[in-house]
Amino acid sequence: MKTTIKQIAYIAIIISICFSFGKAYALETNCNDRIDNDADGLIDMFDSDCSPKSLGITCSGRFYLTRQITSPSNATRLSSINFVAGDINIGDNITYSNLLLNGSFYYDGFLYSFAHTPASNILYQLRNNGTTASMTIDGLPSSSWNNAVCSDSGMLYLLENSLHKLWKVNLKTLAVTSVNLTGISDSPSIAVWGDLVIDPTNQDLYCWYHPTSSSSVKGLYKINLKTNTFIFMGTNTTNTMGSLFFNAAGNLYGYGSATIGGNQDRFYTINKNTGATIQFGTPDIQVTQTDACNCAAMTSILPVELIDFTGRLQENMTVGLSWKTASETNNDYFNVRRSSDAVEWESIGKVNGNGNTKTVMNYNFTDSDPLSGTSYYMLSQIDFDKTVHNSPIVVIKSDSTTLKINDKVYVYPNPAKNEVWISTENKTVDMEEAQVYNSFGYNILNINLENNLQSVNVSNYPKGIYIFIIGKKLFKIEKE
Repeated sequence: MKTTIKQIAYIAIIISICFSFGKAYALETNCNDRIDNDADGLIDMFDSDCSPKSLGITCSGRFYLTRQITSPSNATRLSSINFVAGDINIGDNITYSNLLLNGSFYYDGFLYSFAHTPASNILYQLRNNGTTASMTIDGLPSSSWNNAVCSDSGMLYLLENSLHKLWKVNLKTLAVTSVNLTGISDSPSIAVWGDLVIDPTNQDLYCWYHPTSSSSVKGLYKINLKTNTFIFMGTNTTNTMGSLFFNAAGNLYGYGSATIGGNQDRFYTINKNTGATIQFGTPDIQVTQTDACNCAAMTSILPVELIDFTGRLQENMTVGLSWKTASETNNDYFNVRRSSDAVEWESIGKVNGNGNTKTVMNYNFTDSDPLSGTSYYMLSQIDFDKTVHNSPIVVIKSDSTTLKINDKVYVYPNPAKNEVWISTENKTVDMEEAQVYNSFGYNILNINLENNLQSVNVSNYPKGIYIFIIGKKLFKIEKE
């Protein structure tokens, strides 16, 4: 969904849902046949039947780095990154022995990396106990991938060295496609790419270009996926950026070296509009290959059906937060968290949940001493077994008030057989896209709402319940 930080500051965004319909469904019967055996839209390693969620890595609110290390030899270390008072805390290290990995990304609860050499079309799922699962991505060349990033909907992007070529892998179907990009005049043969990253505020795709040629225009580029072109953002002639990552507020960071091709050991802030870099923090261990898993703005789905989460600045200058659930499963309590930068979070209160219920429940919380300027709020929902799930982020400016919206949205017919129609009146900026989820909670389709009335062909969809999310509105549609 395309929104800007300014727009988010005036509109409390709610897009978090979980679909607990209580009906039995089939299991993935073969985790290596590249067939969606249970028709849930997920294949093999990407199906939770084959990859237990308990082995996943919670990525929301954190950055992660994969770094090739020499002790033990031929190993990769996964480290979590937190920003503290202008410096860096690196912790939660997991070492994957006998594997050189790069091209790392986050998707649906797990971190993934490609083998760096020699067979680089092998994808590894990184688990929290130091083990991995792997599979070969057919149709993807065996190139030494330096970069990877995945959208929330499961589209994986990679840039191939020595070419100006962008590869795309649909993780729901494992379909592989590629496109040649224009906009850089250098010979493709000298192309060396840093990382790829997606800006969570508008879904723009950025990359870092650092070939060894002294005459090349190095630095930060944006990739226009509609025109298949590089857009030069700004020159930087010295830095290697093996890793790029955004926080939820749209601030860009990098991890790399001060020189082209040098050992990577330090962090940078990067101006996404000019490419300018500023080093901060203390240099860390020196490594030659790194990649970042950009997931600080991605959130795990709550085991509740959250149909509203809003915040507003009240007349007494407190911030009122409210949320509503249509159903709850094993919900112990909500931990209300606040941040000044959407990176470091503090707990400011606890609100008890209602365990298991199918009744609409309303919750409220008041931040009586909000931060000045911009504040970020997030709910951490805690299960009875202490599992934590994070909500999307609500952004409040102390000088703002909640924008009143007089929008009308209709999705019909219900039940539907062949077509679903979406009608929007007084469409606002957060209604440029409709997201469709199946009954298992997976995003299966995103639709650009270019017209006030447009149809969605659902004739080939299996029978069942589908969720349409448009702006802050949620619709349950039954497919006959």
